[in-house]
Amino acid sequence: MDSPSVVVVGAGLAGTVLGRTLQKRGWSVRVFQHTRPGSATPVAAGLWNPINFFRLIPGWRVEEALPAMLDFFESEERDLGQPFLNHRPYVQPILHQEHKLQWDAAAANYPRWLEANWQGAGAAGLHDYERTWGVLAWGLVREAGWLDVEGYIQACRLRWQSQGRWVDALWTEAEQVERSSVVDARGVFAHSGSEFLARLKPTKGELVEFTLPNGPASVMIKRDLFLQPLGGDRYRAGATFEWHDFSPGSTEQGKAKLQAGLVQLLGEDLSGAHDFEYKAGIRPASHDRRPYVGAHPGGGNRWVFNGFGAKGVLLAPLLASELTAAMEGKGVLNPEADTKRLGPFHSAGLAV
Repeated sequence: MDSPSVVVVGAGLAGTVLGRTLQKRGWSVRVFQHTRPGSATPVAAGLWNPINFFRLIPGWRVEEALPAMLDFFESEERDLGQPFLNHRPYVQPILHQEHKLQWDAAAANYPRWLEANWQGAGAAGLHDYERTWGVLAWGLVREAGWLDVEGYIQACRLRWQSQGRWVDALWTEAEQVERSSVVDARGVFAHSGSEFLARLKPTKGELVEFTLPNGPASVMIKRDLFLQPLGGDRYRAGATFEWHDFSPGSTEQGKAKLQAGLVQLLGEDLSGAHDFEYKAGIRPASHDRRPYVGAHPGGGNRWVFNGFGAKGVLLAPLLASELTAAMEGKGVLNPEADTKRLGPFHSAGLAV
């Protein structure tokens, strides 16, 4: 029996995870990728975090998504022969009593994920920050970290190129292969000119990478910005959220916000930072903060894998497995993510 055939349109993080999942399940995969300015994946921080920092509650489906994510990327590390996962606890300075009460209550409710009075500041090199910020206590998020998105995407691309499965070109309807399924995973560039695009609620994010000698290398820090150690003396901080300006590059307004956040985050240490590199991308967030996963509402043998926003690392492996099962007629999609919630569309068009 011939393998089922699928074209994955878009090889950002979501499309890459889905393509690899389908391939491991025996599908014959072709991947179309045409990177455009403003794409989110090339500048993604790749963070995963089981907790919503604002509300201090576990994220959507995290009990299922986190082990699925770790299993998937650990398997990818073995298969592709290089490391991608960077496990780092995520810490937050607790600066006032109301915030401490919130953390104490959350840690009592979710002890797997949270610790309200973390004592590791000295070992993590945070004592100077502790004094500068006037920290009452530290909150710790366990089982957090970041994925080397750039390294992972490049490794998958090289593998697909070696297999003759990679097409570096725009997708058009003329590329349709008879009896082949098509999955659109192009982020904010998906279904250009269609009703689907109007459902996305994209946000532009800007971040900055820089060199910081003797920075805190063993933890990620969350204040207003996140501070992410990349190895050596290199760090990343961000990110901004902009819902109106979707220009593809960094802006002076975004740089000013990042600079103000760095002043607050690093204080005097900022004077030692150098080699700043500003980046920007447009996240394909959904209208209701749930990904779009399922059959294309316009019908045909078309599918959608999109709308992950900043949660692609954590959620894409679980939902890629569920979509693959649905495409095989063996599974039911989660109703909160299923594209059925979008209602019918007038056109199934995928052309650019």
